[in-house]
Amino acid sequence: MAETENQPFPSFAVKMKIRTISMANVREHWAVRAKRNKAHRTAVAAQFGWCPEALKDTPFPLTVTLTRHGKRLLDDDNLAGSFKAIRDEVAAQLGRDDNPKSGISWVYKQDKSKDYSIEILVEAVQ
Repeated sequence: MAETENQPFPSFAVKMKIRTISMANVREHWAVRAKRNKAHRTAVAAQFGWCPEALKDTPFPLTVTLTRHGKRLLDDDNLAGSFKAIRDEVAAQLGRDDNPKSGISWVYKQDKSKDYSIEILVEAVQ
């Protein structure tokens, strides 16, 4: 079905209780990291069952905004790194790669909160 000017482009938003951490400074066993990454990817995949198929199938570019809510703020490079497994799964769920030529623009945000969570917003761009 073709999009018309009267129909808004689909979007998808979800908030999840996931704690992302800075991978640059953490020292842990590889199995602990692998278990956390698998849990993050599984949680994201479960939520994308609600994502509109029109958004997954669109030929238009997408903007994905990943927002971290946490007790302290991370610097920019650690913020992006903390979303690595989540970003990989979002791209897979959208049927694309996460490379620069995939048609997905990635935006990272964060704010302070007493609880840890993330938000994912996927929007088609005209």
